[in-house]
Amino acid sequence: YVFVRRALVLNPSNSRAGELQATLDQRIASATKSLDEAQGAIYRGDAIQGSQLLESVRPFRRKLLSFDRVDEDLKELQKALQLRELWQASKTSSALDLLATAKISSTEGSFASSTVAEVRLLMTNEFRRQAQVSSSETVGGLVRSIKSLKLAMRADPKRRHRFSDSWVSESTNCTSGWL
Repeated sequence: YVFVRRALVLNPSNSRAGELQATLDQRIASATKSLDEAQGAIYRGDAIQGSQLLESVRPFRRKLLSFDRVDEDLKELQKALQLRELWQASKTSSALDLLATAKISSTEGSFASSTVAEVRLLMTNEFRRQAQVSSSETVGGLVRSIKSLKLAMRADPKRRHRFSDSWVSESTNCTSGWL
């Protein structure tokens, strides 16, 4: 691309360089359209189509200003899908680790963002449920409740105050008879 431009600067009447320039411009325009389609597929949650379209325009990545952002969005989508698979497979520890270490779903309204929010809610609800069904009559039951609430706080650290407040009120009610 650079050599074609240079050839046109040095010799503006070079018809072959002009033809190559026009062809390259068309290909870049087509790649831009494909990149937009990849972004749409990723936003909708179609990782396969998004990945295929992104790979098809990879040779033009230096000319496509948003290529890196779309590539990052694809990685986030793949992590969100992996998170959902881990949770559905009852791989709690791995799912919590992925939530804690991976940057997932920065684009509000995207499939990745919605998936992460949904899985996070499922996780916290399950951990809170486990905390509530644990027997508060025994030390072992209280320990299980605390562990479950800690898992809920790991799953949703932004709302950790909600879990600690609910646990304090529940455990105070439970342990008041011990004092």
